[in-house]
Amino acid sequence: MWLLAWKSFLLDRYRSAFTVLALAAVIAVVSLLEGFLQGEFFQVEQIVKNRGADLIVTQAGVKNLLAARSVLPQIARDDVEKIPGVKNAYPITAIPVIYRKNKRMTPVYVFVIDKKGGPKTLVANMKKNVKHGIVIDQSLADKYAIKVGDPFFVAEFKFAVSGISKNETALMMPFAFIDYDSMIDLFIESEIAPDISTFPFLSYLLVELDKNANPKQIAYQL
Repeated sequence: MWLLAWKSFLLDRYRSAFTVLALAAVIAVVSLLEGFLQGEFFQVEQIVKNRGADLIVTQAGVKNLLAARSVLPQIARDDVEKIPGVKNAYPITAIPVIYRKNKRMTPVYVFVIDKKGGPKTLVANMKKNVKHGIVIDQSLADKYAIKVGDPFFVAEFKFAVSGISKNETALMMPFAFIDYDSMIDLFIESEIAPDISTFPFLSYLLVELDKNANPKQIAYQL
């Protein structure tokens, strides 16, 4: 094989050199895409870990928070909290939106949280009791020069930036965090949801276990 390749190279050096370069370029692109894919998997894994739950309940067949939509029945929280060893089950849902400013657009993944599931790290002091408050990622704040206290419009609905988080992004999509009251007002007062019944109010449950509970056993019961 090597002898055949050598003879081919001697016969047409330029063509052989071009073939080698083309193959090297293909290998480099494949390696780059594989690295990008592994980076995406790592980011998606971190999304789950950063929500601060012992277990996460999703709709059957949904294995991460971004790739597929999860819808749980409203009674799921009560059913989960009845399981021995479960301390609390906190509701969380997520809605993709587009943020527009100065003729620029950025897709944003908005987590709607109760008491758990918020940002892990804040780079600015968070303002509490802000009506329609929203916490945005630093990458989004830097891109649009947004500060705590600034307005943040989604589908012409006005939020107020109550905090700025760090490293809350994945798949080149920054995250934001709001509460359930803000989500309901967003649906009612904006055109983002022409039919509010099509939007899930409960996508996941962040399960907090008792200190001595067995996660595998409770996961099996779930």
